[in-house]
Amino acid sequence: MNIALKLVGKIAQHKLIQVEGKRPFLDLHIDVVVKTPSGKEYTHWLRCKVWNELAEKTAPLLTTGCLVAVSGRPEVHPYSRKDGSPAAELIVHADEIEVLAEADAAA
Repeated sequence: MNIALKLVGKIAQHKLIQVEGKRPFLDLHIDVVVKTPSGKEYTHWLRCKVWNELAEKTAPLLTTGCLVAVSGRPEVHPYSRKDGSPAAELIVHADEIEVLAEADAAA
């Protein structure tokens, strides 16, 4: 079974990682605002990884604060916090990424 996820949010951080002998990837932290039926808004921070040629082509187009749409495969990454308590992070391995609005226009 393949699960695909599409999200729209603003880029909080982004960095192209290139290590010799390994696949390049773009590491994105995106804030996604979710509105409940009662109208209350919550911000969820998600991490996205964009790989290979798509990462290299997309990186120059991104700025902090720009609005993007990302589609890809979700993965839950468990980890331990500094205090030792368990936590988990949702990482989306992106197949597609599209800039919807520049940082100034996304505000």
